[in-house]
Amino acid sequence: MFIARRLLASAALAGLLVSPAYAASQQEITDALIGALTAAGAEKIAYDGPAVDGDTLTYGKISFTFDKPAEPGEDPAGPYDVTIDQLVLTGADIPADADFSAASIALNGLVATSTDGVARLAEAGVDNLVVVAPTDVREAVTTLDSFSASDFRLESEGKAVVTVDTLAGTASDYVGTQPRHQDVAVKRIVFDPAALPDPAAGQQLSAIGYDKLIFDFSSKMDWNVEEEVLEVENVTIDGVEIGTLTMAMSLGGITPEVFEAFNKRPEPDFGALTGTTLSAATIAFTDKSVTGRILEKQAREAGTDAASFANQLAAVLPLMLSSLGNPAFQTAVATALGDFLKNPRSLTVTAAPAQPVPFVEVMAIGQTAPQTLPDLLNVTVESGQ
Repeated sequence: MFIARRLLASAALAGLLVSPAYAASQQEITDALIGALTAAGAEKIAYDGPAVDGDTLTYGKISFTFDKPAEPGEDPAGPYDVTIDQLVLTGADIPADADFSAASIALNGLVATSTDGVARLAEAGVDNLVVVAPTDVREAVTTLDSFSASDFRLESEGKAVVTVDTLAGTASDYVGTQPRHQDVAVKRIVFDPAALPDPAAGQQLSAIGYDKLIFDFSSKMDWNVEEEVLEVENVTIDGVEIGTLTMAMSLGGITPEVFEAFNKRPEPDFGALTGTTLSAATIAFTDKSVTGRILEKQAREAGTDAASFANQLAAVLPLMLSSLGNPAFQTAVATALGDFLKNPRSLTVTAAPAQPVPFVEVMAIGQTAPQTLPDLLNVTVESGQ
């Protein structure tokens, strides 16, 4: 993730060293890219090329080093040595109304090596990228039509801890710098705890019958700027032989000014939330065996069977939930969760307020009278739907 953030920062800075008033030459584009990498913290930069074919620039055998700064609460983990087999820019320019643009960018064969391990990315690409560099009062602004990546590997001691087959996304129908429609799909995320130096995580998973965890992720967002409504749809995490978690949300009062406020520097303007509202939200989990596996493990440790253990848990749920301070809601949750434990199928939590609720009201009540939030938001909990 550190390398990805650094490379994105480099793209954002790419136009800073040349004038935006005219079409840039290949040398100006090259100088800008190298300057951007340097500004982002890269050292010992080397590359071949570029080879020029019309409006396409191809760079080969790129290499540089990043010294990773320590994250809050972490020790430094640098330097990172980065190599890229090939970087291809098509239609790159420094336009008058932005700091960098390209019809397409394609990257092949990225390898980032540090004392923590090795990150590998076979391919990545972006179409119709436009970058406006950051200023003292706002962050960088990036627009694009699509992005993709394939065959990502995070390795430790030569073993793949995490792999990702593909990542793809699109953004379209922009209002200013914000798209009306966005979607992202990540296919086959595989986590192999056996590849970690510490065997504890692998032992915990194997105890419930998993050698690896395999997921897909997808999400979709639609923004109706005229009605000021943002629909967060079909956010899905689908785990093989685990379960499927889906989330959706409808937000009101989402104007272009709200997005601009969250892009301000030195920090976002959270006052922009004053006019935003929550209209509806849903979280649902469909079980594909993980609940039964956990119950069986815990039942073995307690010297009983899974069905008996589930009944015991269901029986004590009312007492465990008494701290919520909302008797009617406690009963509804205990009933639904107890039914789910006895017969794991699905569990759905829905917020459907009679009218949109301002976020500032939700936050205020969450601090002063949290037990009333389920009633304010008309929260229901259902099992087996």
